[in-house]
Amino acid sequence: MPQMSPMLWVPITMFVQVSFLSFVFIIYFYGYVSMFDQQSASVSVIKSVMSW
Repeated sequence: MPQMSPMLWVPITMFVQVSFLSFVFIIYFYGYVSMFDQQSASVSVIKSVMSW
């Protein structure tokens, strides 16, 4: 089914890009929070990410 592949690739690539951007944002946010040594805030961020 070659006709289906372009329709399938668009949401797949969008999902990969969104997940990668959110992953990078979480890493930057985690580093930003850990600079202040607020472990409770970083733990809550990790828990909220895990709940997704």
